[in-house]
Amino acid sequence: MKYPALAAMSVLLGAQPGHALHFAAYGDTRTNPDIHQTVIDAVAKVNPELVIFSGDLWDGYGPNTAASQAKFKSVITKNPAIAELLEKNLYLVARGNHESEADLLSFQPTLVRDGKAVYSFTQGNCFFVSLAMDPMVSLAYLETQLQSPPARRAAWKFVYSHYPVYSTGDHGAKGLPELEKLCDKYRVAVVFNGHDHIYERSNQIYAGKVVDSTSSLSAGRGTVYIVSGGGGAPLYPAGRQWWTRFSRSVNNFCDVKADDSLLTVTAMLPDGKTLDFFTVSKIPVSR
Repeated sequence: MKYPALAAMSVLLGAQPGHALHFAAYGDTRTNPDIHQTVIDAVAKVNPELVIFSGDLWDGYGPNTAASQAKFKSVITKNPAIAELLEKNLYLVARGNHESEADLLSFQPTLVRDGKAVYSFTQGNCFFVSLAMDPMVSLAYLETQLQSPPARRAAWKFVYSHYPVYSTGDHGAKGLPELEKLCDKYRVAVVFNGHDHIYERSNQIYAGKVVDSTSSLSAGRGTVYIVSGGGGAPLYPAGRQWWTRFSRSVNNFCDVKADDSLLTVTAMLPDGKTLDFFTVSKIPVSR
């Protein structure tokens, strides 16, 4: 544990101690396997224990689905550490709109859990829910999972899907109130999305309003919504809206470290440089 004092405090605050998790998040790698290679090489260098992927995998990688899947697999398995995650079912995907559910589910080794495009799982001290392409289709499932015993025991809760909640990219998204209510109710720390080929981080949002516009956040006050769709697909312009804390039209991925009482999220460029950084603490943040 990197923060023993914080871990001790987490017990006092009611957090469930567990294995601190280090994971990466990214998406939208279609069209350009060469750029994807640079991104996944950078992911491999930070050596995560888990990779979550927000969809749009291999469209354009080959003349047909089989060839595209084979090329995609060769890109991610070039790095032995990522190949091992794939074999251990620790490279996990939310379906995008550029692959069918059947194509996603046919990939081997599997990129989902329990043979389903919508699924949840616990890894270390974290609980994850994948809502596939459109998160609004599975809100009942999301609530069932977020109120489950594994979710209640987890130190941190995350949701990921392809379509974004908030985004200033070409597709755009101005909030999904019904989904946000569940994130508020069950204290989801971060929602990871793709679809727009940019990096964008929202401020911490609760009840559709900004509650904290800094980069040193307190847990339980709201949710941060991230678009990390810079895995290789053609980049889109990135803008700013009332929710935006940081946005940039660049290839990127997120490096996430979840100790029991401190969540650290670093958005990184393929060359390893830091693009954006924020923390969420279970100890009240002094201003």
